[in-house]
Amino acid sequence: MNEILNAELVKEIIRNLFSDKEIEIIERPASYIIKLKRETGSKILRIILLPPQGFSANKINELSPHPEEGKQR
Repeated sequence: MNEILNAELVKEIIRNLFSDKEIEIIERPASYIIKLKRETGSKILRIILLPPQGFSANKINELSPHPEEGKQR
């Protein structure tokens, strides 16, 4: 994770999206979510980092946008 966060491209994306404000990194079972520490207003931004074969839910078969995908494995 640190290798990804320290990559110049990722640093630039975080700077551009979050304007050098304090961020928080939420660790999920198979992903990381980067968000502002303090969110205000109606616009909420997130960066979701997925490792190889990662997913953004708590379990691989939970909240899939394409439930049929799990059946094909």
